[in-house]
Amino acid sequence: MGVLGLAGLAIAFRMAPFLAIITELVSPQQRGTLLAVRNTLSQLGIAASTWVSSYCYLYWGYPAVGLFSASLIAASTLVVLFLVVEPNRQRRTEGSSLQFRC
Repeated sequence: MGVLGLAGLAIAFRMAPFLAIITELVSPQQRGTLLAVRNTLSQLGIAASTWVSSYCYLYWGYPAVGLFSASLIAASTLVVLFLVVEPNRQRRTEGSSLQFRC
């Protein structure tokens, strides 16, 4: 039970940096919309990955669930590294300046 509590605490640590980045990159008028969209997509992602993980476990066991989770982490890392562009310092003061390379 202590391990789950520790994992929950570790997951909670990601909120402060996320909110700091939001404050820096998104205009006050758009923050509510961004947080709503982010929370919705997060919940949909949790539901979808739980559904896929259940099939992985049912047919291939725990190692498949671990590989599936690792592949999602790797994919999200690649998205951040190659598709998200850090804005210039000047543009941060002009409101929303988060850009994607699509």
